[in-house]
Amino acid sequence: MFMYREFRNKLISYGKSRVIVLTLLIGFLFPVLSWIIHIVINKVPVTPGTIFQIHNNNPVLYLIDLIPFFLFGLSFYLIDQRESEKLNFAHQIKERDIRLSKMAEFAKQIGEGNYTIDLDISDNNDILGHSLILMRDNLLANYQKESEQSWIAEGKDIVSNLLRLHNKIDDLSNEVLKALINTLG
Repeated sequence: MFMYREFRNKLISYGKSRVIVLTLLIGFLFPVLSWIIHIVINKVPVTPGTIFQIHNNNPVLYLIDLIPFFLFGLSFYLIDQRESEKLNFAHQIKERDIRLSKMAEFAKQIGEGNYTIDLDISDNNDILGHSLILMRDNLLANYQKESEQSWIAEGKDIVSNLLRLHNKIDDLSNEVLKALINTLG
């Protein structure tokens, strides 16, 4: 199988027209050589009728005459198969590039603080996609926790500021209630 692929890749690398010409030349070499060998072995004189005579004496030569057509068809098959593989590979690369572009945009949005963005994962085995979603979820949880802690710290700061400013309990209670109402909204 490996030699077949290697041979096919070498044939294709020459270009379509070169492969066709090369195939025809190599293909016609088989019948011509078999005719020459048969003429030399049987010591038959070389005339146009000799070709028909040696074919009638040895019908296997008809099969050998078909080799160029077989090789020609095989070369077209190999070229077509290679073109199909190229198109398939190009399609896979394009899909991968689109997927990576979507993931890069997703990561950019997360970096800018947009934690509500979604990433469409079509494959359950997409490790990078799942990792990005997990990262987004963890960053969102941390952001919410930090916001809550910041809000609590800000509230404590307001209350401690009011405690420093007011010595009387009546004034202090009124100011604390005002601050709570403003903070809780």
